[in-house]
Amino acid sequence: MKKIFALLFCCYLTTALTAQEEKVAFKDGEWLRYKMSYSGFLRAGTAVLELKEETLNEKESYMPLEKDGPPE
Repeated sequence: MKKIFALLFCCYLTTALTAQEEKVAFKDGEWLRYKMSYSGFLRAGTAVLELKEETLNEKESYMPLEKDGPPE
């Protein structure tokens, strides 16, 4: 009985410790490029959004910045 309890406790502890990893969805400096067109044949241009990390109300956040061309 003690062995089963110890095994279950080890399994629980292992899953509890590995479940605490924080995955980051975005990073500072990442960018997205959109190609825009009307009905697929008339080109309107491209838009580039870049993320900048900032602190707002003592919390880290990301601000999207618009650019008119590909990032340098």
